[in-house]
Amino acid sequence: MNRSIPDEIIHEVRSRSNIIETLSGFGVHLKKSGSASWKACCPFHNEKTPSFTVNETTQRYKCFGCGKGGDVFRFVMEHQSVDFPHAIHILAERCGVVIPEKSSFSPEEDARNREKRNKRERLLEISAEFAKWYSSLLWSNQNSPVGRYFQRRRIPREVAEAFQIGAVPDGWDNSLKYGLSKGFTEEEMLDAGILKLHEEKQSVYDRFRNRLVFTIWNEEGKPVGFSGRAIEPDQIPKYLNSPETPIFHKGSILYALPLARRQIHEKGFAILCEGQIDTVAMHCAGFLNTVATQGTAFGEEHARMLKRYCDRVLLAMDSDNAGQEAILKAIKILLPLDFEVQIIRWPGGKDPDELYQNEGAGHIAEQVAGAIDFFDFVWARLEVQFDQSQPFGRQNAAAAALEYLTLISAPVARELYIRKLAQCVKVPEAVIARQMGEVMGKSSFHQPSAIAADMVIIQEETGDDCPTEVAHAEEILLSLTLADLALAQRLGELFTPDMFSTTMVGQALNIVISLAGEGGWEKRFDILSDMEDEREQEDARLGRILVQEAAVPEEKIEKAVADTVSVIKRFKLEKRLNEIKQKMQNLIDQEERKSLLKEYLELSQQKL
Repeated sequence: MNRSIPDEIIHEVRSRSNIIETLSGFGVHLKKSGSASWKACCPFHNEKTPSFTVNETTQRYKCFGCGKGGDVFRFVMEHQSVDFPHAIHILAERCGVVIPEKSSFSPEEDARNREKRNKRERLLEISAEFAKWYSSLLWSNQNSPVGRYFQRRRIPREVAEAFQIGAVPDGWDNSLKYGLSKGFTEEEMLDAGILKLHEEKQSVYDRFRNRLVFTIWNEEGKPVGFSGRAIEPDQIPKYLNSPETPIFHKGSILYALPLARRQIHEKGFAILCEGQIDTVAMHCAGFLNTVATQGTAFGEEHARMLKRYCDRVLLAMDSDNAGQEAILKAIKILLPLDFEVQIIRWPGGKDPDELYQNEGAGHIAEQVAGAIDFFDFVWARLEVQFDQSQPFGRQNAAAAALEYLTLISAPVARELYIRKLAQCVKVPEAVIARQMGEVMGKSSFHQPSAIAADMVIIQEETGDDCPTEVAHAEEILLSLTLADLALAQRLGELFTPDMFSTTMVGQALNIVISLAGEGGWEKRFDILSDMEDEREQEDARLGRILVQEAAVPEEKIEKAVADTVSVIKRFKLEKRLNEIKQKMQNLIDQEERKSLLKEYLELSQQKL
């Protein structure tokens, strides 16, 4: 996906995505609560009394229970657990905005890029169509071999439909005939991986014939490929995946991520399985935060995808040797990215699907709750591999364990693991620390000062103090000004930029007044929305102002303006008078003292 989205496209998507329609489309049940405001129970946390407010004029939302707020982009990012570019693509598709690829300089390159785009869109269309068709075949042919195999898996219909599980009948050209009837060419279906070429006969046939198929989505939730599960013991291979295509890259896909990412985000951790069947079983057991790699080993790109949603991963690979080796490799990929890693152990050599089928969801929950820390898993294997009764056995075990510990960058966690390893090997911590320092090429490792340096808390600047009375006055002025261009222009004549506080609300007032006087008034909400998104933790008041309707009745607006202007001007006046008095106390130059005294007397007259 192209991450360089032009500003004009972002603005168009924002302008076309009405926040009321968008939120309603994502299942938020809004009720009118004012001329431009709506309320609902928050979609981000459980509540009985609605505290989630949406303002149609400012196109913002804010929950006064959990504090989440923002514009349509922020909502999609939070609700779907995606990053900003993905949120734009999701909204663009909903509102019919085409996002162009980054323009090249050469007309020939532009033509090639357009051709690639068109091919990509065509392949996405083919994958989506066949995902729907395969799913319909599963339910319309329950007595077929694939249908009977599916019934033996005991997957609830609602789960199968959510995963778009389907069936491909036992025939050589069913998919070819269906695709042609939908206007797809044989070449296009070959490119999409629906069909396969028989090299000797130079003819095509259904790639997934007589298999249970699992739809594979990309991170945006669009079908891009399939994985076909064998239903007969003599079918080879057991799993048959789509080939690499312009839209399907196994190394960059996590199975079921579109279904799982919101739960991953909410629970704060992901469960990683080996394949589709295990993932479906985990979802059936209630662990909707489960994903799997797609026909390939877990890699750094997979880890970086998960990092966007959580900082903790539970590895749930099979209990066989291959599964255990996969866990060790995954640990080495996850640790450098600062993941907390735990291991789910499956008793009796079973896998998640087998345990769920035989023992039920309760036993799955027990294993998840009993997940062990990665170090305990690694050390348990090293204890068996190396003779702990011999000094060199312990030495080799410690060296092997350090291969993992050196991957940890967090200093406190690393120190604690050093302590843990020292206890396992039964040597002083300093010995382990010294050996780790040698491995890392840092002789000074484990010095207390190194840890202390990482633990320093830097005091952030908070800006000028803003009295409550002044802060409230600025809030009222901003709320009124956002809805009144003439008022904003009038304030531009009454105030200079330095008269407002340096808080976000004060800065927002300056921005709105500037837009009113210099042009760009229609962009005021977009600009303030971006400002609030970037600095939400700094000051929550701006987000509240952007969603709440002005609380001042129309007949009292003029008095409210006069009162707030008076409060702000009086505060600035008193502040300047105090500055002059302090400066005069230490001033020797008589001419400067005279000048300051004159200013002080003039300002004092204004105060009367």
